[in-house]
Amino acid sequence: MKRFFKIAAVALIMSIGFVSCKKKVVEPPVETPIEVVTPEVETPVVETVSPVAPDVVQKVADALKDYPNVKAEVVDGELTITGKATPEQARNIKMSIDALQVGKVNYNYTK
Repeated sequence: MKRFFKIAAVALIMSIGFVSCKKKVVEPPVETPIEVVTPEVETPVVETVSPVAPDVVQKVADALKDYPNVKAEVVDGELTITGKATPEQARNIKMSIDALQVGKVNYNYTK
């Protein structure tokens, strides 16, 4: 009797194994058409702006009004102070322009 139960159990396990190993039919995926939309890109407008604003040049010119031999100019995009000045005048001019906080300034004085 034990032998019968062993054979029945083995047969039952094998039949379950055959049923679970059955290959399933897999359907291929359905491809849907894709619409590609390319956004229109606008060309950016580039404005040429001087690195030294006109109002900065006007502020520096106002600071130099006490020194008629010294002028403020924009040379190659940089603010440049040129003219004749003594060392004492040059020191006073530098202090007054530094107080305006205008950025980098080139000083080209002659004696």
